[in-house]
Amino acid sequence: LHDGPTQSVAAIAMRLNYTRMLMEKEPQKVKEELEKLETLARRTTREIRTMLFTLRPVILETQGLVAALEQYLKGVEEETGLAVRLEAPELGGRLNAEIEGVVFSIIEEAVNNAKKYAQARHIWVQLGFEDNLFVATVKDDGRGFDVAEVLDSYDQRGSLGLINMRERAELVEGTCTIESAIGQGTKVTLVVPLPQ
Repeated sequence: LHDGPTQSVAAIAMRLNYTRMLMEKEPQKVKEELEKLETLARRTTREIRTMLFTLRPVILETQGLVAALEQYLKGVEEETGLAVRLEAPELGGRLNAEIEGVVFSIIEEAVNNAKKYAQARHIWVQLGFEDNLFVATVKDDGRGFDVAEVLDSYDQRGSLGLINMRERAELVEGTCTIESAIGQGTKVTLVVPLPQ
């Protein structure tokens, strides 16, 4: 909420104030500014709808993880213009609702990080099974980053996305690893033992 809609609503308020000043000093520029405001308001509405979906995607509960990811990733593609690809087998009920919820949240966080920070052109999401493990990966072809440096500076940051992903994975006895290097893109891998 802080990084998305709150910032956008603050920007709308500032632009409205600017538009009010234009009315008095340069009324010919008001139409152009109102068009910018309308675009910003529409984008903010889309952000809020996306956020509401991801907070509690009903489709996750009713149709499962793959359908929820398809819908979410389609929205990301439409919103950003990024090429987003999902490779997923039929899960066949092998994951319980708790694991599906955690997997969805971690993939969402990884995709959000890629779209916000990576300057990527492509994002690949892959789900699969290896022995008694469920494996999900999110890769991007973005600018990459120094993982150790980011983790070392977390006490000075407002965002805890990487730590959140690891802690969520632990909720279902899984692990979440982040691999990245400057200029090499980023790969997030989630491994969760299958329920007995």
